[in-house]
Amino acid sequence: TRDTIPEALQSKLWKTRKAAYEFLISMLSVKNSADEGQVDSNSLVHSLDSKVCIMVKDSNLGALDSALQFAYLYANYCTSASQASQAANITTQLLKGAALSSRPTTVQRAKQLILKLMEVSSDGVSSIHAIVEVLLTNGITDRKPKIVLQSAQLVLDTALSFGAVTLPIGAISVHAPKMLSHTNGPVRDLALDLLAEICRSLGGKQPLQAVIDNMKNAQQNSLDELLQNQSSPTPPKIRLRSNKDDTLSADENNPGPSNHTQSLQANLDAIRNSAKAEEAKKYASKTAVNILSELKKTDFESKLAMMKWSEKTAALDIMIKCGGDKPYKMVHPSSSVSYVQIIGDLKKLLSHTHFAVNSKALQCIAMLAQGTGETLYSKIKPLIKIIAGLAKDKKLTRVVGETLDQIFGHVVGLDLLLDPDDGIPSWVLDEKKNKNALARKCSLEFLQRCIDRAVVEEEMQNDSFTVDPNLGPLAVLTPKAGEAAAQLCLAKVNDTDATVRKAATDLFASLLSVEDSSIAAAITPTFETLKSENIHVYKTLDAKRNVSTEPGQNTPDTSKSLSTIQPKPKLSSSPLRNKPIPSVPRPRPNTTKIAKKQEKDDSDILQETTNLPSFEDALA
Repeated sequence: TRDTIPEALQSKLWKTRKAAYEFLISMLSVKNSADEGQVDSNSLVHSLDSKVCIMVKDSNLGALDSALQFAYLYANYCTSASQASQAANITTQLLKGAALSSRPTTVQRAKQLILKLMEVSSDGVSSIHAIVEVLLTNGITDRKPKIVLQSAQLVLDTALSFGAVTLPIGAISVHAPKMLSHTNGPVRDLALDLLAEICRSLGGKQPLQAVIDNMKNAQQNSLDELLQNQSSPTPPKIRLRSNKDDTLSADENNPGPSNHTQSLQANLDAIRNSAKAEEAKKYASKTAVNILSELKKTDFESKLAMMKWSEKTAALDIMIKCGGDKPYKMVHPSSSVSYVQIIGDLKKLLSHTHFAVNSKALQCIAMLAQGTGETLYSKIKPLIKIIAGLAKDKKLTRVVGETLDQIFGHVVGLDLLLDPDDGIPSWVLDEKKNKNALARKCSLEFLQRCIDRAVVEEEMQNDSFTVDPNLGPLAVLTPKAGEAAAQLCLAKVNDTDATVRKAATDLFASLLSVEDSSIAAAITPTFETLKSENIHVYKTLDAKRNVSTEPGQNTPDTSKSLSTIQPKPKLSSSPLRNKPIPSVPRPRPNTTKIAKKQEKDDSDILQETTNLPSFEDALA
């Protein structure tokens, strides 16, 4: 009976406890969907909330299955189960007991209970965050291998069931390295699947870049392969109870997005901002590295002074190691810290004859640019033209782009890069000075990446805006920079090289895709001028702009980093070269006839020699 339930729940006999669980199940089984989340747990049994935490770790498997069955109904109907603190308490007890480490049917019931606790949350994703943090804190570090594996699987199931945008990205960033380096192979695989799903949902690797940079090369390749095989996020299978009342805000002629979709988008924006804020906070608390003092402890100077290129690259490797972890943070120049000598040495190495030395020197310059920022403007700004010129060497094209990407936002902004006297236009516009088409193309592609990554001034004025440590505080797109970039595109769409013309067209398309009224007003006059100067390019860009502004169309993904761009396969310029050449059998020479003819010629010569007169007759 109901009066004897509290005593039966504390009985040492498992059959008695199981009978109490089944009696509680019968009390909730009569409820209907209208009672979901409305039942007061104390109306069933006094202090039932604390008793449920004890039920789910019952030592007897027979009784445990009944306890989990009741706990599932409790989560579905009782109001207190929708609280994040109660959900976290139940999950903690499940990890301590045998529910997640026993037979498969019991494990399945325990997983269903945890997912139900996430679903019934009364405050959005608060229960999901609380449960996932318990799984990461207590489950991943548990001594039982089965608990670790099931905890990792549950975190992945959460991402696939509710969407990765509902996960606590900050907590996952902290605990993901433990999962990726776990001794159990399936746990590492689950961690990769989890990171891949998060990257798909957040539109790229940026929120987890700090985790990805510390992964092994094989794991990074596996992650890239997972993203390549599936680029879009997995659709959520379960809707949160707090969002189930969402209705479509659409009419018959103009269908619009549902409130649920808007809620997910709001959650996505909130998670992105939270991830940026978490990364910015972590970067602010990071200790600045005095790379000059660290280099003095090594044999950097002696190796750099040697003649062999391999010794110089070894010295530059030492410098990169002394810089610390990404994102780099170094001591700013002062009276006691001077970067003049080291930047001078790197500048000399840019003109070295071996490309490996050039590549390592560029990596060191990129590291200093990110680590010190605008304080080295006077030293690094003159190197931009030299670095951009190295792009003509195909072995250095990629590393040149990566170095320029680090200089932008940390050392210089778009206004300085587009300065007509001392910026990129000064060496891109004049084809006589810059005859290499590959270098001109790479400079325009670099500007396109800058515009795609930059933020507009209006966004920076928002109170919730946080500077991304990987991007820098100077990555701002102003109307002045937009107008200068449009003028550059107007000139380069008539370049003599087709690849440069295409790069200029793509840059103009990126400008037109910026959703800001001040930027649009700045570039519109130049775009209209293009109509009279190059009508073909104008029509192409106008068509792209109309397609991107149509409702329901997907905007182009500009979050791809330089490292994910795949080169296109080269094709022969002539169509005839791609056709197979037919093989015509050549007639073999008849060796028998040749031999007979040779014999006949030899016999004729012999006959002629035998018919000659003797020596005496000849004298006579």
